[in-house]
Amino acid sequence: MKTKTLGDPLEDNDFDLFGDGPDAKVPGTETVTEEPLEKLFQAAREGTLPEGFDQWHRADDKGWTVAHVAASYGYLPEEFKAWGTAAWGLSNIDGYTVAHEAARAGILPEDFEYWAFKDKNGNTVAKFALDSYPEGSLLHAKAKVWLENASTEELLEKLFQAAREGALPEDFDQWEFANNVGLSVAHVAAHSGTLPQDFEKWGIKDNRGWTVAQFALDSYPEDSPFHAKAKAWLEKEAVETAGPSERTSFADGQSVDPRQEAVEFFDCLENAAVAGNRLAIPEYEVLRRWLARFDNEATLTEEYNLSVRPQKQFGGKELKDLSTKEKAEARAKAERNFFAREYEKSIAANEKAETQADGQTAAKENQGTKAGKSAVSDFAALIGNLAAWVATVCSNILRGIAHGSDRTALPDDVRRVFAGIRERREYARQQANDDEGDSPSP
Repeated sequence: MKTKTLGDPLEDNDFDLFGDGPDAKVPGTETVTEEPLEKLFQAAREGTLPEGFDQWHRADDKGWTVAHVAASYGYLPEEFKAWGTAAWGLSNIDGYTVAHEAARAGILPEDFEYWAFKDKNGNTVAKFALDSYPEGSLLHAKAKVWLENASTEELLEKLFQAAREGALPEDFDQWEFANNVGLSVAHVAAHSGTLPQDFEKWGIKDNRGWTVAQFALDSYPEDSPFHAKAKAWLEKEAVETAGPSERTSFADGQSVDPRQEAVEFFDCLENAAVAGNRLAIPEYEVLRRWLARFDNEATLTEEYNLSVRPQKQFGGKELKDLSTKEKAEARAKAERNFFAREYEKSIAANEKAETQADGQTAAKENQGTKAGKSAVSDFAALIGNLAAWVATVCSNILRGIAHGSDRTALPDDVRRVFAGIRERREYARQQANDDEGDSPSP
């Protein structure tokens, strides 16, 4: 299957509104006889589409969908807006999404967050919103902040690229300029071996506590003057070269419940994929294929009764008695609850294995890493190494951003979640191995 990015046009069945696969219908509905497209367009213009309408993706030969038409005339229902990424991301052949049209028409909801969608010309939804909404309005302010942050990240990526190539200006002095995981221009230059001869800011730290000196010690050969300078600075400052100085923060009780961590990862991976992150997209597709087990009504019902039905939101109703929207929300919760339980089991199993045999654990983690990168179709094969896969995905996405292989701007909270998971899993692994030695890397 070809991976799509935000700039690619969507086919009719690229997204169903609930992520259940290319041929799935909206949950809870029966097979619907398709109305002529022009009739649907007319109803969308007049705001007379029936309640529970599920053919928003129907499009003409230019990819203009029923949802685009409804957005143009201000008739998108609240339930459509609540369906999120798949709905807002419907696009025509030019990559122009429903979100773009809703921004132009001034009907975005106040909690809208999919600013990064781009058309073929690179215009984001945020740009359209900035032009459509008056200054002083909430959505104008949100769009402006997003664009300013994106501009800052674009500048930072240019500096990172120059640092990698040794092409920074001779008088460059913004070495502390860093991304959301604390990786600075100085870290990248040290890792790439391009620090200037007069560099002295060895103590700049990333969010893990790794200093530029530690990066340089790992990157430069022992006979290099930079290696000698970095080592001398570390000895003078009494900084441990074996790991980040803030590592003990995880041992001081700042832990996160594995199930909460799993749900946060699930949501952030989905957000990163929707934002167009090229490393997140194939991993999210793996996750969606694994969770296709809930296409089976009996399987979904079993999980719903176990972990969702008791919640007040659904009033104890049986799955078959839920509305279309409620059933979609119930499935989303069921998927996350199932994923969270399996993640918790995986962490416990890995910790037990690490205690018994460090060598066997390393082999298992390597298996998890390889499986995650190859995006195997049967994600169930990863169950035993689910925790390792999650940590690897987080690390790869952050590394891709830091190295410039993926320039997608991700929200700060998404990056923080990925960084936190990566560090907690790394800390747990190193604790089990008596803190023996990984080298720092961006």
